[in-house]
Amino acid sequence: MLTIDRDMALRVCKNLKEFHQSLVNLYSDAGIDLTADLGRRNILMSGPMEHFLAEELGRHYDVTADGRTGKADIVIHLEGGRDFELECKLTSPHKSSGSISFQTDYETLNKKKELDYVYLVASADFQSFCFLHFKGLNIEDFRGLSPGARGKVQMYKYRGIPKADVLVGSVVNREQKQIEKLESALSILLSDSAVKKTMDKVYKMSEKIKIVKSRNPTYSIKCEEIK
Repeated sequence: MLTIDRDMALRVCKNLKEFHQSLVNLYSDAGIDLTADLGRRNILMSGPMEHFLAEELGRHYDVTADGRTGKADIVIHLEGGRDFELECKLTSPHKSSGSISFQTDYETLNKKKELDYVYLVASADFQSFCFLHFKGLNIEDFRGLSPGARGKVQMYKYRGIPKADVLVGSVVNREQKQIEKLESALSILLSDSAVKKTMDKVYKMSEKIKIVKSRNPTYSIKCEEIK
């Protein structure tokens, strides 16, 4: 079983932040704003992410980070000749909606059947991060392959997030938060001495709690500033 702890994740984020600043400076010298296109910026930072994470894992494991197309991002060589593969993905909140997409290559996951992933969410300015280590994701945790998706599929967060260790930043279950708020309000209603007057409200509140509990959870992902 692969273990990544918060200290390891923080060091990866700090190294990436420093590398990003040096890249921003390099591009700026050429009159180019690196952050103008976050998609391209993240592509450039994906290799360094794999490098720094492999370097950190190398403190504890025998690690190979090949980086070539068709090869696993990071391979951990375990005792007994067993290899453990880790996929690394870097993403950022969408500029207009703030939504965060966790994608993977359909064919890779379908072939491997089950993989661990590290998804690193980076803010637009690359100062804040959410580091998530997903354990044992499989094809059922992702949407089906659609035309025009170029072989990429998006994660069902309600299936994938419960498999994640959140090491930097935070992930909030919106439905659970709403349920707790409703149940607190319901408790106050039930404690009312004039409970008969509130029974209609109690019924409506109870029904609303049932509806929220029946939904698939949605999540709010927050990045943590790294200083």
